[in-house]
Formats: sequence, structure tokens, C-alpha cells
Amino acid sequence: MRRTLALVFASVMLAAAAAAAPAAKPAKKSLHKQLDKNGNGVVSAAEAKSGAKERFKSLDKDKDGKLSADELVAGHMEWFNQQDSNSDGTVALAESIDFMCGPAPDKKGAGSAHTECVMVHTAVYKAADENGDGKLTKEEYEKYSRQQHAKVDKNQDGLIIVQESFAILMPTYSKPGKEVTKD
Repeated sequence: MRRTLALVFASVMLAAAAAAAPAAKPAKKSLHKQLDKNGNGVVSAAEAKSGAKERFKSLDKDKDGKLSADELVAGHMEWFNQQDSNSDGTVALAESIDFMCGPAPDKKGAGSAHTECVMVHTAVYKAADENGDGKLTKEEYEKYSRQQHAKVDKNQDGLIIVQESFAILMPTYSKPGKEVTKD
């Protein structure tokens, strides 16, 4: 009888603790998986370009065909929250790489693309991590996003067009030799 009461009490306490615990964050689909439309484990330049155009359209809230710094930052802050898998208010490099590049591929031929993605996003992460502590804060992420907007705004009108956004939205494919051309 005592043992039964103890088990009942323990079950009630565990149930109460589980009910009081914060709900787990829903699983998020990495940016890599979102872009890899054919599911082959590699984000091709065409898939990246298509994804960047879709992203641009979703960020362009006033539908004027241009992104203000505020529109870009709002979208990047959504990405920040998606990258923060442990909900600690910061993004570690591993969280960023997991979201941006996905896990290391098992498929033959996908490794070099993943390695390049990791290298590019590691450099972006380090540039954004202003104090070099290995954790991006929302403030650092926002500041870096604004700096990138200003950097690619060729005519300095405070607005960027879709082609200018490629350097920010798909940095792996905006390096020399991998430029994405205008349509």
C-alpha cells in the first residue's frame, strides 16, 4: 500500500512538473532545407537565387520592389529567433551553422558545398559578433544587418533592390566566379 501511494505521489508530482515546464520550441526547418527544393542535400545556385527572390518578396512589406533597412532587419530578426534553438536570447556559431547550412551531408558530392556554406557563414558570424565572445546578441545581429544593407545599397538611397540583396541573402553564391546574374 505504501509503495502504491509513493508511486501515485511521484506520478502526480512528475505530471505537475511537466505541466509547469515551459513548452518546447517547435522544430524549425533549417534555411538549407527550405532552399534545397529537390532534396538532394545541395543548394544549387539556382535554388539559392530562387530562395533569395522569395525571401526578398516576403520581406518587402510595402511591396514597392525595394527593401528598406527596417524591412531587412525585421526579416533578419526572424532568422535570429529561428537560429536561437535553445531560446537563450543569443545565437552560438553552431546554432547559426545548423540553421543556415543544415547538417553535414551524407550524400557524395554534397560535402564541398556544405563545407563552403560553413566557411562563408562562419566568416559572416564572426563579422557580426562584434565583441568576439562567440555569442550573437540581437543587438549585434541587428547592427550587422543594418551595416550590410548600407554596404550593398549602391546608390545610397536607403533602399536595396533584389539584385543588391543577393550579397546579403545568399552570400555563398555572391563571391567572384559564382555571381548570380540578373533576370
